Amino acid sequence: MYNITLTMKPLLHLSIHFSNICNQKGRNLHPAFNITSLPPMSYVRHYLETFHLVTDEQYAQIAPYEKEILTLKKGEYFLKAGEVTNQMGLVIEGVLANNYIDNGQEKIQYFLSKNEVAANPESFDFRTPSKVSIRALSTCHLVVIDHPTYWKLVEILPWWGQLTRTIGSVVLTKRLQKRAELMTMRPTERYEAFSIENPNILQQVPLGMIASYLGIQPPSLSRIRRKQLQRNRSLKEI
Repeated sequence: MYNITLTMKPLLHLSIHFSNICNQKGRNLHPAFNITSLPPMSYVRHYLETFHLVTDEQYAQIAPYEKEILTLKKGEYFLKAGEVTNQMGLVIEGVLANNYIDNGQEKIQYFLSKNEVAANPESFDFRTPSKVSIRALSTCHLVVIDHPTYWKLVEILPWWGQLTRTIGSVVLTKRLQKRAELMTMRPTERYEAFSIENPNILQQVPLGMIASYLGIQPPSLSRIRRKQLQRNRSLKEI
């Protein structure tokens, strides 16, 4: 049995590699990475390999445990607010929104796309009703692991629980850092940064949802987007 010692050095190593993942967002991490050609475990392996913390023997230990590919149609929920989370999923195609309702209005916390994990850790771990929903904004495919299987792995493979908690911590930290960084920018800069880093989301998500995530009023974002498109057309004509 293997045991990962999670010191600050591997945590920093993990943080650096997660930054690289963010830079590749929306792109395949492997040239043959498509939904029909690989079994579910292969997607999990590709994802974990980006963190460089798991050995071949450890992959062999988790491979026998059942995982399946879940398909969601646009508008379907991976998780509804008020429900207890019974699964977590690795997105292999599509875009989902993590959102909540505030005074009757939908607020977008963040978007999830390829090579990101859809889950509500608090609800999943402590069996409490989720305060947020996760909804498909396009046709989505996810490799899912259910609650009993996850905790069976934790019981027999201590390194699995340590690894997933560390990855979850780094992902959350990076997400909060990105959000804080965006909020220090002017609205135009926010949209430009978002459009550069998330072209796939930009093409699949309504502008009103992007406005909610960026904290910009929809009419203002429409003007910003229109000016950006006009500027891009002018540059092409030069």
